Amino acid sequence: MRFAIQLMIDSGDAAVETQEIVSFERTDGTLSIDELGLTLEEAKKALAALQVAITERQALDLARRERPCPCCHQPTQLKDKRTITVRTCFGKLALPSPRSI
Repeated sequence: MRFAIQLMIDSGDAAVETQEIVSFERTDGTLSIDELGLTLEEAKKALAALQVAITERQALDLARRERPCPCCHQPTQLKDKRTITVRTCFGKLALPSPRSI
């Protein structure tokens, strides 16, 4: 059996985007009562992948909204692309941070 955890992103203005976060394989017939559900390692892996996918999407959306000039509403030039470290309750993440002029 294969189990997959997917993230559905509905930004409201476009089609719903689906992204597979993580998948797990279980062999049929050899499962015991001790192996039901997720292991701690699998749960941590799924949570970390989900956190990265959500925060990356939020950071890209924030950068897209803040890129236009507040006066003329034209997109500003990108000056630099770096990564920033964001501390969340589930750990540190390195996210893309485009700098505008």
